[in-house]
Amino acid sequence: MNGILGFTQILQNGNLEQNDRLHYLEIIEKSANRLLETVNNLMDISKIETRQVPLRLSNLPIEEQLKLHFQFFSTAGNSKITSTSVKYSTSGLNKKYFHRC
Repeated sequence: MNGILGFTQILQNGNLEQNDRLHYLEIIEKSANRLLETVNNLMDISKIETRQVPLRLSNLPIEEQLKLHFQFFSTAGNSKITSTSVKYSTSGLNKKYFHRC
């Protein structure tokens, strides 16, 4: 939220070039979408905790999920990073997790 407010204040400055203005608007949009997703996730967690959402036991492709999250956070991170890697072990883990129906 602080980032959204900060970039909004920068945009209110009339001394920005059009390219910079468009870049900042893109950052605001991405940040707002992340904030909305976070709020939605918190609401889902609250519903699960209060048993308003039925749960079912199912298999989760953990490797695929880790890759998706890693890709999301590596593109959202520092652009100075040129290479990354993830090491994880699924040994000893129960690959069954609860999901929303």
